Amino acid sequence: MAYNKYSKMQMKQLAHLHEQVEARRNRVKNVAFMNELREHQKRNTYTLEYDRIRNALSNSAIPHDTKEVIKQRINTLNKLISKAL
Repeated sequence: MAYNKYSKMQMKQLAHLHEQVEARRNRVKNVAFMNELREHQKRNTYTLEYDRIRNALSNSAIPHDTKEVIKQRINTLNKLISKAL
C-alpha cells in the first residue's frame, strides 16, 4: 500500500516537472516570436517613413532648408533599413 502511495506521488511530481519544462519552452518561443514581430514592425515603419519622405521630396513646393533636413533623414533611414534587413 505504501508503495502505491509513493509511486503516485512520484508520478505527480514528474508530471509537474514536465509541465514546468513545457512552460519554459513555450515562454522562450513566445519571446522569440515577439522579438521577430517587433523587428518586422520596425522595418515596416522605416520603409513607410522613407516612402513618405521620398514623396514629400518629389513635391517642389518644399523650401530648400526643409529639403536638406529631409535628405538627411532619408540618409539616416537608409542606414537603419539596411541594419534592420
